[in-house]
Amino acid sequence: MDATITILISTSPIKSHPSTYIIDKCIESVRKYLPTSRIIIMADGVRPEQEDYQPRYEEYLSRLQNKYPEITFNIATSHRHQAGMTKDTLPMVQTPLIFFIEHDWEMIGQIPMLELAEIILEGRANLIRFSLDEWMIPEHLYM
Repeated sequence: MDATITILISTSPIKSHPSTYIIDKCIESVRKYLPTSRIIIMADGVRPEQEDYQPRYEEYLSRLQNKYPEITFNIATSHRHQAGMTKDTLPMVQTPLIFFIEHDWEMIGQIPMLELAEIILEGRANLIRFSLDEWMIPEHLYM
């Protein structure tokens, strides 16, 4: 199954940088379910109003690249937003499925990844969205 899924992790400047603790927890949690899937970290650029974050963010990205040489990085030179980074990264994906997660989220609980992948590959769904809670906000019920 791991060869069927590429993991895209979005990251952007936050106050805790250059610490990699938050994304380390994300990567660790993803690896529990998809131990050998390719990971691509999509690193957005710094927004103009966060220019003072730039040195810490650069140090964070350097630490990540040194810590995870097996991970592919797509690092933007300017602010692209999450959607722009994803669009820029999609040509790098060579698998039929994508698992998208933000750097400050962790996968928890019992997640039947193989069964979920099969649902999509069989065409019974084209998207599966995970939720933080066991309930859904009304605006997302149609999904």
